[in-house]
Amino acid sequence: MSRSLFLSVNHCSSRPSFDESLLKVIESEIKCAEESDGQDDVRERGLLGDLMMWSSITNLKENLHKITTQCPRR
Repeated sequence: MSRSLFLSVNHCSSRPSFDESLLKVIESEIKCAEESDGQDDVRERGLLGDLMMWSSITNLKENLHKITTQCPRR
């Protein structure tokens, strides 16, 4: 048997193991991406809540400023 044929046969026989390993890595990456999508949604909702809170605080400050400048103190 020639050396090139031996390497070719050897490469093919180890291929299923490589394919299985690659498949496991791909499945792991998909699972990780799916889990992080859920975390991103939670994080985005948290940031949106923070933004709304700060917006409310800003509105309160602006309204307080308007009230204090429009109404003279007694």
